Amino acid sequence: MSDYEQRFAAAEAELAAAGIWASNGNPPLTRIMRRLGFKPRPPHYDSTTKIIVGFTLWFGPIWGGHDVARRMA
Repeated sequence: MSDYEQRFAAAEAELAAAGIWASNGNPPLTRIMRRLGFKPRPPHYDSTTKIIVGFTLWFGPIWGGHDVARRMA
């Protein structure tokens, strides 16, 4: 088991001990990224800046596309 896998398992155990559901501590996007070979951190251990930037990059284009489509109709 690699160092990353050991640390990820320890983080999952810590989140479970805190009462956080496994589906929240290891959401689908994190599982997909791990299967693709990336080494993401559990979302509860990410920095606030990384979370804000990630949601902005995901939500901004969706909101903008919806707004443009609404104005064209």
